[in-house]
Amino acid sequence: RNNVTEDYSALDVYQKADIGGMVKGGVTDMQLDQIACVLNAMLEEGPVRGISALPEQEAKEMISGFLDQTAAHTMTLNICNLILRLLHDERFAAISERCQAILDSYSCRRVIEKALENGRGIRAAQETGIPYEEKILAHMKADFDSGYANCNYLLTNEAYREQVLDLFRTALPLDSMAGAPTENNGYSKEYANEHKLEYIVQGLEKYPLCGTDLVIAGLRSPIVTCRSIALRTVSEWCKAKECTLAGLSDELSQAVEQLKAAEVSGNIKKRIEEYGF
Repeated sequence: RNNVTEDYSALDVYQKADIGGMVKGGVTDMQLDQIACVLNAMLEEGPVRGISALPEQEAKEMISGFLDQTAAHTMTLNICNLILRLLHDERFAAISERCQAILDSYSCRRVIEKALENGRGIRAAQETGIPYEEKILAHMKADFDSGYANCNYLLTNEAYREQVLDLFRTALPLDSMAGAPTENNGYSKEYANEHKLEYIVQGLEKYPLCGTDLVIAGLRSPIVTCRSIALRTVSEWCKAKECTLAGLSDELSQAVEQLKAAEVSGNIKKRIEEYGF
């Protein structure tokens, strides 16, 4: 994640800091890491122009200079992420082999492996073929609050799916989170648990009848967004199974009927009708 403030575009920072000149000279490890953040943002090209605003030759020489610098400095995850982005950017196809060689290096792979221990670097691990499941599961167990958002990377693997669901069941006070429907969107910090529940329930859309208890907890939430996401997941399950709600699950059918009788939100009532529940 870059640290460029909203006051400046990445291009502004690039020009004001003279990054093109910096990569030709001497930079510190910290400076190179910060440069990687800026260049990552420039490659995103939005909402304002980024690296495309530079003359083509200047951009290529600057990137080449950056890659030269990596050989003499400590590798970081920001640098690895930038090189991954360059590898998949057709504008820099001429240096793809060079980028691949850096990604395959011991220093880069070691940085990615260490980042995984803190729940980071997953995309880089996927791209480089580094196993990541065990490390991000261990991180989720050790620090659920900062690691729960990685659940979707594990849900895709059936071998880890139930372990992830059990973590949410243990970490969230599901019974005490239930309540009468309200029109509260749950934007304040006191609803952090509801946001976590929303995350896992949404992640279960592709896995019919997995974590049914969590989806029911979503249906019983007083928070509008939680109920909305849970209803969508149930709808997706019905589509996947090509069945009605009654044919999907008695438990879910009962939970939706209870919600229909108590619902106060016009938007949720409309969704229930649209889904054919």
